Amino acid sequence: MSERQFDGEFPDDATWGEIYGPAMDVQTEAEAEAYVARIISLMRRKDPNLSEEGARYTALSNVGYWTGYCSDETAERVKRLYHTTHPIFGDAKLTTEELLRMGIEYGERRKRDIQ
Repeated sequence: MSERQFDGEFPDDATWGEIYGPAMDVQTEAEAEAYVARIISLMRRKDPNLSEEGARYTALSNVGYWTGYCSDETAERVKRLYHTTHPIFGDAKLTTEELLRMGIEYGERRKRDIQ
């Protein structure tokens, strides 16, 4: 295990960086499962109406999203250990131009969805 702590509670005011940054350090599936349980616990503590499945889906989507800020090696390991993908780009290895196009298309779809 890395030097980071993978158990215990997150404070209610934990930032995204404090939550998802250390999530990238897991080295085993057991660490990943324990870590995602911490995220779910925080989410459900902050929103008692959130279901376990909804919290898990959101937590894993966010972990997958955070891999977009990592090296390819870290992203591949994290996605494998958490059994997740990037919520927009999946597992694709895309060029900068492809990423930009997909991001714009995603934003346009979301904008239409909320209107």
